[in-house]
Formats: sequence, structure tokens, C-alpha cells
Amino acid sequence: TLRLQMTRLSGTLPPELGSIRALDDLKISSALLSGTVPAELGSLTGLSALDIESNKLSGTIPPEFGSLGSLGALMLASNQLSGPLPPELGSLPGLSVLSAQGNRLSGRVPLELASLTRLSVMSLQDNALSGEVLEGLGGLNSLRVLQLGRNALRGTVPGSLAKLAGNASADLSGNEL
Repeated sequence: TLRLQMTRLSGTLPPELGSIRALDDLKISSALLSGTVPAELGSLTGLSALDIESNKLSGTIPPEFGSLGSLGALMLASNQLSGPLPPELGSLPGLSVLSAQGNRLSGRVPLELASLTRLSVMSLQDNALSGEVLEGLGGLNSLRVLQLGRNALRGTVPGSLAKLAGNASADLSGNEL
């Protein structure tokens, strides 16, 4: 476990972190990190939680994160990440939390994310995501929080979202729906 939350740690995320094979939990949130997210973190196949929220990280989300087969929580919110959500994230069978709100992500929400059967929180609001809301999201039986508000989504709200579990919440405000 490496936890350095709420520090004044600055600089970049060192790619060498990807060589710490026994790392299970990496949390460096609410710091002053900048630069890009190293693709080498995709080598941490035993990682169960990656939390690098509330920094000044830029660039894209590495598609190599699709190799993090043990990952349960991916928290990237409140950075300056841009580009698309990698479809490779849909190959993370244990992912229960995907938090990437408050970035500059663009493009469509990948269809592959609708296969994340353990996903309970999908928080992607306050980005520049476009396209339609995925019909398949309503089939995610574990989904409790769906936050897609304040993007550039359009179309109609899929009827499948009505199938979300009883106490689930969905925020789609600020889109063209």
C-alpha cells in the first residue's frame, strides 16, 4: 500500500511505480502532481485501488489500465485528463467504482463499459463526453450511482435506465436529452 493523500507532493508520477509488482493500493490524491499518467501503471496487475484524484494530471487515460484485472476502484476525478475513455476499461471484471468526473474527457462513452457487471458507481459528469447514453447501462444490476450530467450527450434517455435498482440515482442534467 502506498498512500500519500492530501500532501504537497509535486512533480510527476514516476513510471517506476509500475515496477512495484506487490502494490495493492495506490492513493496519491489531493496533491500537486502534474504531467501525464504513466502507462507503466498498467503493469500493476495486483492493484485493487488506484486513486489519483484532485491533482493536475493531464494527457489521456492509458489504455494499459485495461490490464489491471484486479482493479476494483479507478478514481481519476478532478484532474485535466483529456481524450476518450479507453474501451479497454470494459475488460476489468471486478471494477465497482469508475470516477473520472471534472476532467476534459471527450468522445463517446465506450460500449464496453456496459459489460462491467460489478460496477456500482459510474461518475463521469463535468466532461465533454458526446454521443448517446448507452442503453446497456440499465442492465448493470449493481449500478447504484450514474452521474453523466454536464457533458455533451444527446438523444433520448434509454428506457433501460428505469430498470436500475430501487435506490439507484442517475444524474443526466445539462445534456441535450
